[in-house]
Amino acid sequence: MDRKSQSLLKQSVMSNLKYWGKRAERIFAIFAGAVIFYTFLMSLSYSSDGADSAKEVARQFKIYAVTLGIVLPLVGINSFGVTGVGIAMSFGARRSETLWGIQLMVWLSAIQIFLFVAVGNYLTGDSFTWMKMYLPILMMSVGAGEFVGCANIRFGWKGVLGSVLFYCVVVVGGGILFICSGGLSILLNGQTGKLFLPLLIAAVLLCIAGGWCWKKVLASYEVKV
Repeated sequence: MDRKSQSLLKQSVMSNLKYWGKRAERIFAIFAGAVIFYTFLMSLSYSSDGADSAKEVARQFKIYAVTLGIVLPLVGINSFGVTGVGIAMSFGARRSETLWGIQLMVWLSAIQIFLFVAVGNYLTGDSFTWMKMYLPILMMSVGAGEFVGCANIRFGWKGVLGSVLFYCVVVVGGGILFICSGGLSILLNGQTGKLFLPLLIAAVLLCIAGGWCWKKVLASYEVKV
């Protein structure tokens, strides 16, 4: 490969990564803005002074950070990933570049979400015990989001219908059941026992499977004009 071809290849790769990086920042911006907005909105109902008020605001922050941190990777990967594939490849991105670009978007947004929650948790002076369980849950959300995105591309309108049912039944229904059963309180109080390692293993396997599905889908993906 001559120097000109290497330069063009490097430019193509960098443009592709920049393209997906911008989409990761949009996912994170939506997450951070929503957490801050809802926490601020709820804080207006408490008095401006007192330790109890500060603790309640910190707890509200954790609740919104946990719930939105789980939902945003699912919705964001599906929304920004599925719509971005055709655009990226229509502008000349190769399949391998698109695959790694999607993974950059996925993990860059997830890492920023986790760091945002960690910093916010530190500033509120709260314990980091529950953050240990938040990591595998966030990873499982990323893996599930990759599966939903692949289903949309692979199965067309059937995949879209399936993803809507997934959001309604699994995400919303499971979330309501999780909250009503006291699971959110158990998580935030760090009372998770020996669940960390099994959840972490399941999360890693789910993420690996999600990346493999993207590879298989992109191998046969064709841009329709």
